[in-house]
Amino acid sequence: MSCTGGACVCPLGQVACSGTCVDLSTSPSDCSACGAACAPNEVCLQGACATGCGAATRCGRSCIDVASDPGHCGACGKSCPSGTSCIGGTCACSSGAVSCSGVCATLASDPAHCGSCTTSCSAGLVCNGGTCNATCVPPATRCGGSCVELGTDKHNCGACGVTCPTSSVCVASACSCNTNLTSCGGACVDTRTDSSNCGGCGVTCAPPSSCKGTRCQ
Repeated sequence: MSCTGGACVCPLGQVACSGTCVDLSTSPSDCSACGAACAPNEVCLQGACATGCGAATRCGRSCIDVASDPGHCGACGKSCPSGTSCIGGTCACSSGAVSCSGVCATLASDPAHCGSCTTSCSAGLVCNGGTCNATCVPPATRCGGSCVELGTDKHNCGACGVTCPTSSVCVASACSCNTNLTSCGGACVDTRTDSSNCGGCGVTCAPPSSCKGTRCQ
């Protein structure tokens, strides 16, 4: 839980059941409502007990999209290393980055991997365009030991150190949610399925209902 407005609250899309934050659409012990447990051989699929997972993959008692879940990437139990994402069932670095001994690096701006995985810039130098330089070449701006473009850099969006939330990108120096997501309270959410923002920010579905297709059902 986190402290919001002087009250302990669960993350978006979760509710407190016996002191534990759960997602009523996926929890087999609290499926659609706190205490509504599914049978031992069932899973909780979109708030209803079921024996199968439809298009998803069953991992234990959970339905997982192995094409995008970093904890089960391509197969149950196969987790991606820190800093990587699960794309099409394969652990990979985000667009523009490459894997250097298990670390995702942007060769154009990373002073520890400047131009190649094995090239690091000397103290006081920055990496710009894959080359170690004393200063950054416009439109790049120096942030720490790297040259970045504040208009598009997700970790320095509009100013050094301004990081965009998960599931968002930096466009024209401002954080913007990815396609099909909406910004609600600083987080990018899917108003088609988020029970705390169903159809719009702040529209909460009261248990045992959940959000399906922008409506509480």
